[in-house]
Amino acid sequence: MPYDISSSYGDYCFEERDIIVEQIHDDPPELKVDVFDRVGGDGSVLRSAHLGERTITLECRAYRNRWREFDRVKDEMSQLLLKDGEQVLSLRNHFGEYYMARLVAFKESDRIGGTGIGQFTLTFTAYDPIRFGAKQRATVPSGGSVDIDVSGSYPATFTVSASLASRDSSTKLWGLRFDHGDFLYVSVPTTNSTSISLDSYTGLVRVSNQPSIVTLESNWPRLDAGRHTVDMTMGTGSATIEWQERNV
Repeated sequence: MPYDISSSYGDYCFEERDIIVEQIHDDPPELKVDVFDRVGGDGSVLRSAHLGERTITLECRAYRNRWREFDRVKDEMSQLLLKDGEQVLSLRNHFGEYYMARLVAFKESDRIGGTGIGQFTLTFTAYDPIRFGAKQRATVPSGGSVDIDVSGSYPATFTVSASLASRDSSTKLWGLRFDHGDFLYVSVPTTNSTSISLDSYTGLVRVSNQPSIVTLESNWPRLDAGRHTVDMTMGTGSATIEWQERNV
């Protein structure tokens, strides 16, 4: 069902189960700051600032043929509460975008006696407070470069995947450089065919399906909105970079 007329959590679409999401409360996340006292002076110095988690509340009611089955709806909500990890939370007021969130509370607010009509509130926490949007991809040719255009109002997350052919028995570096000076290098054994994957969202790196790390000199780049040039400066073999637009 299209995002613009429905809301869903994981594979649970509320409208498909005769539940109306009447109100969506999606306030901006709190800005959390880290400060320290200025030595020998008044006031404090701002060390860093970042967005805290986002709380999203849905006011719902069960209706139509579910009026007599509200206890079953409550059981379904209990099962959603027990789901492991975060799920995709799609809200009808953000077409084509979603949060990674977790259902943390269910509260029954009203039940009209004799009918079984139930109203309730669902509370979600999005520990990553920024919405995910469309995915885009581009190919970085072996030893070459590619320009990518990033949209959105917040830096995009990205993944990189590549495959290298065997060449010799030494361990070499493979990596990409971004136009603002950041680069990502990994050490790769070249005795056999090698696959590489990097994920900026989780910070995970795998070489030939084994956990690895980027070099100490590497720095995960920020893909702000705009055009970026990505160069393959170390190693050979084309790479695929896939980025996901994000919005506050």
